[in-house]
Amino acid sequence: MGANAIETLQKALKKNPSSCDIPENAQETVCKPKESEDISIISKDTVINGSLMNQTNIIVNGRVNGNIICRANIFITGVIEGDITADSVTIRKGRVTGNIISEKTVNISEEAMIEGDIKCDVLYLDGNLKGNACAVTSASLGKASSIQGNLNSQFISVKEGAVLSGEIRIDRNKDIKVEIESFMETELSDCTA
Repeated sequence: MGANAIETLQKALKKNPSSCDIPENAQETVCKPKESEDISIISKDTVINGSLMNQTNIIVNGRVNGNIICRANIFITGVIEGDITADSVTIRKGRVTGNIISEKTVNISEEAMIEGDIKCDVLYLDGNLKGNACAVTSASLGKASSIQGNLNSQFISVKEGAVLSGEIRIDRNKDIKVEIESFMETELSDCTA
């Protein structure tokens, strides 16, 4: 991601958009920030060996070998080998080897690769997933999406061209929620000190 793309993302974050989505013709993905407009950037040539805990938005263009716990949004174009816990996760041409837990939205664009399970409220998938996905409210599979695993959600939409090697379960139980707040409060207590 070049300097112009980062500036575009920072400007969009400051405008505080109402949702996190990937329009089909989008060059960049924009996510709503939690409360802060601060952004931590892990640049393309940076390698972090160890886990990260952060309360602001994170852009990962480099590589993280460890878990990431974030109280805001994560935008990934790089590589993460570890689990991710965040409000919203957007992966654009990046690779994640680990599980993803998001209280809100997970966006996986075309050319992105995930090896691990996903649990979120809303899933937009147009990349590759090797693992199971539980999207509590809805899951949308784009034409370039591929899942090698099971998919569970209340509502599922599938575009022509999507591939699913596994089971689909449509569960109308509205009492299920992705609640990571108590987990994040415990894990992030060091960040506030």
